[in-house]
Order: sequence, then C-alpha cells, then structure tokens
Amino acid sequence: MIAAHLHLGRLPMDRPVQVREILALPLFDRAQASDFGIPCYMGTDTLGHAVYIIGFGSGARECSQAMESVLGIMGWAGEVFLVDVLDCIGVTARLGGMLSRRLGWVSLGRPLAAWGMLRSLEGLRRLVQSVKEVLASRHG
Repeated sequence: MIAAHLHLGRLPMDRPVQVREILALPLFDRAQASDFGIPCYMGTDTLGHAVYIIGFGSGARECSQAMESVLGIMGWAGEVFLVDVLDCIGVTARLGGMLSRRLGWVSLGRPLAAWGMLRSLEGLRRLVQSVKEVLASRHG
C-alpha cells in the first residue's frame, strides 16, 4: 500500500516522511483477512497505468504464482505487472501489522507498523523507481 502511494505521488520519493503521514493514509493497517486476494484500485499513474494493491496473507508467494499463471492463460501476462513488495518490508513493520491486525492490539501495533514502514521506505522507493523505469520503457 505504501509502494502504491509512492508510485502515485501521494507520498514523496525525495523527502523524509513523518509517521503521522503514514498513519493518515486511508487504508494503512486496515486490511482484514477477508480482503486478501481482492484487488483494491489505488489510482492511475502519470503514464495511464491503473495501480492496484492486493494482499495474499501468508500464502503470498503461492498466490502470486497462481495469479501470474492465470494471467498467462488469459493472454494478459504482458499487460499486468505484478510487484512483490514483501522483501522490502522489515520485521518491525510486519510485527506491528501482526499485533494490530491479528491480535487486535491496534494502539500498539499500528504506530509500530508505521514506524517500521518508515524504516522500510528507502527500499520501497528503490523498488518503485525501478518499476517506474520498466513501465516507462514499455510505454514509449
């Protein structure tokens, strides 16, 4: 979700971000297990690409593989660009999310998740920049 906001320019790529900015994002730390597997439209980027987020829960790798296979079967493999951000997310953000979403300790987990996302921000920015470069090369 943070990567989508970076990609769409709703979070800056070039300046520090405050915890309050992360906490103010409409969908931050709000996902429920029932949301997993359902694409959520985030907006359209400057090149006209629709940006979605989708959570897969603990089966992320397997679900991503299945989705890529289905896209290939449908003939849409080159039209949809899946990006796995999990490798960019540190343990602090994951722990905060688990405390908040799984255990219901929102007052502890949500701020911890936001602080962890700040610690993960540079990796997410690098990933977003590389995705933008790939999409720009495909576009023109």
